[in-house]
Amino acid sequence: MTTSENTDLTRRKFLKWTAGGLVGAGALTLGLKPWKGNPKAVTVSQKRPAMGTFVEITARGEEEGRLDQLLDEAFEEITEVDESMSVFKEQSNVYRLNRAGNKKVDLTPGTAEVLTEGQRISQITEGSFDMTSGPLLDLWGFYDGKLSVPSEGELSETLKLVGYEGLEVDPARATATLPDQQAAIDLGGVAKGYGVDRAVEVLKDGGASAGLVNAGGDIRGFGSPEADRAWKVGLQHPLTEDELLGALDLILPAVTTSGNYESFFTYRGSKLAHIIDPRDGRPVEDTLSVSVLTDSAVEADGLSTGLFSQSATEAVSTVSELEDTELIYIWNEDGEVKVEVTEGLQGEVDRSSYERELASLG
Repeated sequence: MTTSENTDLTRRKFLKWTAGGLVGAGALTLGLKPWKGNPKAVTVSQKRPAMGTFVEITARGEEEGRLDQLLDEAFEEITEVDESMSVFKEQSNVYRLNRAGNKKVDLTPGTAEVLTEGQRISQITEGSFDMTSGPLLDLWGFYDGKLSVPSEGELSETLKLVGYEGLEVDPARATATLPDQQAAIDLGGVAKGYGVDRAVEVLKDGGASAGLVNAGGDIRGFGSPEADRAWKVGLQHPLTEDELLGALDLILPAVTTSGNYESFFTYRGSKLAHIIDPRDGRPVEDTLSVSVLTDSAVEADGLSTGLFSQSATEAVSTVSELEDTELIYIWNEDGEVKVEVTEGLQGEVDRSSYERELASLG
């Protein structure tokens, strides 16, 4: 595995760590402007590279200097998350854990929290989300960018190293242990969401009355962008690059999308997404886009990744067991693009309109 930043960014592009999914639809603007409804309030917004993508943070308040300070602190928090959870950075907890064999490794409290949350999401999704998929990502060439289709034998042997049940996490002592010297974790499906959550908490604790953090499509907001208005986000079109399929109010605090539009390769006529199903070790073929709205960005991040490997029926069933969680699932079935949304989004998403739009390009 390489430790270069270029390779790091390339790998994350494969795994949804780049811009895409749900993006701000006019809600985020750079600079300083008055806040409607309160002549004393202003908004400050900045965009900076972080975690292999661009992160944009917007905050509302009455003191411009204090808001600038809060944005700096929020970006610092995101950088700390990346430093501790990157697969490639030698000082990170993940890097050390992946090279410790089956020995116990001390973690930062934040990394232990993410691993604990990741294990919970693995249980919810019955293994379609699995942080121990590192060996599979390496096998397919996602880490060095040299994509190749493994043999059945290679795939079978590598799958023996994957299984979230074998990862031991002690959140009280902030330690973790992998079961095998060749086992490895990858937090690409949850770390960015966790970074968004931490940045939001910095803004809240610092006194901002409203804010929104958008880390390459992992989004969480609080408060209101204007008087009596909700934050509005746009749903990335899964078949057309740089276009939106629609827009919706952020009815829950956080939203994340996983999509095969971000990057793919073609093998023997089949379009293979760069999202691996950890249960069989193969790229997912028919799912186009999965968006999850819920209370935290780390949960939305992990669920959207895990549900991408499930069928529409399975994904809807999974979400139906969760409180305050909604789903937009777009897939290809026998050449026809279909859309499914959960009950809480029935008035927010025009499923028939989406299907007509997608059918024209499918």
